[in-house]
Amino acid sequence: MESFLVAVNAVVPFLCYITFGYVMKIKGVVKEDFLQQLNKMVFKVFYPFMTFYNIYKADGSSLPRPVMLIFCGVSILVLEVILVLTVPRLVKENPRRGVIIQAIYRSNFVLFGLPLTVSVFGDVASSVAAMVVTVVITIYNTTSVVILEMFNSEGKTDVKTILVNVVKNPLLQGAMVGLVFFFLGIHVPKSLLTPIAAFADATSPVALFVLGGTLHFNAIRGNLKYLVPALSLKLSEIELVKRTVKDYPVLLLDDVLSELDSKRQAFVLNRIRGGQVFITCCEEEKLEGLEGGRVFHIRDGSIVTNI
Repeated sequence: MESFLVAVNAVVPFLCYITFGYVMKIKGVVKEDFLQQLNKMVFKVFYPFMTFYNIYKADGSSLPRPVMLIFCGVSILVLEVILVLTVPRLVKENPRRGVIIQAIYRSNFVLFGLPLTVSVFGDVASSVAAMVVTVVITIYNTTSVVILEMFNSEGKTDVKTILVNVVKNPLLQGAMVGLVFFFLGIHVPKSLLTPIAAFADATSPVALFVLGGTLHFNAIRGNLKYLVPALSLKLSEIELVKRTVKDYPVLLLDDVLSELDSKRQAFVLNRIRGGQVFITCCEEEKLEGLEGGRVFHIRDGSIVTNI
């Protein structure tokens, strides 16, 4: 029960931010174009502050071991190689192959991983998550372009453009500056560090608010035949994580029931086992087949009831 409460306290705030953004858009308080501009600002301004601050404030003992970073990088690369070899055998449309591969191996680690790590393990773990973000984003930005170009009509890859885009990534720039300040012992005055910390703390709430406000559930229908196998392969990664770290990860599924038939809804609700699983849903009748677990009702970004 204690582990369940830890998971609830860590995950439910995310759901509140997302729901609040979605409700504000539905009520017309914010418009889509404003959210898109805010999304650019989060990526170009807020995230660099977050990665910089979490590395800058770390102490030497809390930094991750190099073997951990190597393991994360190698794991992603191995998974990508397997997908590049297998997905083309299953997906006939060439342009969709690269998209499907990314849907399976890429995650919202930047959006959820760092704040979730802090929620569960405290601020002391933030530097570890920030360093992992640096490794993950570098690999994602490099290999995603290569994979997409492999399956486009021309099949050409501009190595120079890829490297420039990696270097120009705001998250990596923030992380690199943070590492320089950390290892050289450069002191940031409190008058500057306080607003930097405020921007860093605001990153996840604002990013999740934007995510909720830009959700388009009707877009699922046209890609359902690709969504189901991609989701199935993502779920298989849970067991790989369990075997590696000897514990289950927290699984977040955002409104996956909307475009599934009743049989697949029942499978998602009742057959995904192991660890803590959180599923968001906008239609309560979709939960009629739920055989266990608890249901939380969220309105205007707050939990109003739980069953």
